Amino acid sequence: METLTDWTSIYFDGAAEPTNPGTAAGAAILDLPNGESITVTVDIGVQTNNAAEYSGAIAGLEKALELGCRRIKLFGDSQLVIYQLIGKYRCHSDNLKPFCSRGQELLKEFDEYEAEWIPRAQNSRADAAAGEVLRAKLPPSLAVEVPCNLPVMKPRIGLQKRIEDLQLKGKKASFKEWLSLKSGRDEFSLLKGVALEQRVPDVVKDAIIEALRPTEKEDEKFIATVYRWYLRGLPANLTLHKCRIDAEFTANMRLNSEK
Repeated sequence: METLTDWTSIYFDGAAEPTNPGTAAGAAILDLPNGESITVTVDIGVQTNNAAEYSGAIAGLEKALELGCRRIKLFGDSQLVIYQLIGKYRCHSDNLKPFCSRGQELLKEFDEYEAEWIPRAQNSRADAAAGEVLRAKLPPSLAVEVPCNLPVMKPRIGLQKRIEDLQLKGKKASFKEWLSLKSGRDEFSLLKGVALEQRVPDVVKDAIIEALRPTEKEDEKFIATVYRWYLRGLPANLTLHKCRIDAEFTANMRLNSEK
């Protein structure tokens, strides 16, 4: 193939579901100088979110070299991956070091390159590509997601900043960041049954119920917690993610206390 001397843009992303670490995949979208777009994806088994992000970047860089691209601009919504690749951050994780080294080696093979962090909203194509790989791998009961375009409640006073930060990072926020979002007792803590359900729009309730796993559908307490966090201002898709992390942490604490 003829060498591509003009700039090629590479948008990468990756994710692990339904937990972190979890079933992981990466993806990259290559926008070539001739106007053509190419999508590449990679299945990396069970890994962390950050490893999945790296795998998307590496897959995009490898494809660009295969196509003969010589000048590339690399875009991703993971500050950690972008800044480690360009040396702004050091990579301290033994798990990520091989990914970081491989990415840096690939970058050196280009004549010129730039790497830039972009907000998650500007990386929707790579995000969707990685999501398709995950949905194909996960059992149907785990693959249903809550849509991102549902109505959102105004964040409760005292939680605005934390919720805004989590909205920006989405499911890529760390386990610790999700756990640190706490409500204390508030007006929503007292809502139960019909009184609680009536406060949640039907379209949101239907989407949440559709995305619940079989065991979650039988857990009225879990569903009530999901509804309460939605009413506090967390978007419905992130509310379910938050409650699953809390439930996983509680279950692990219980197991450890029984050992």
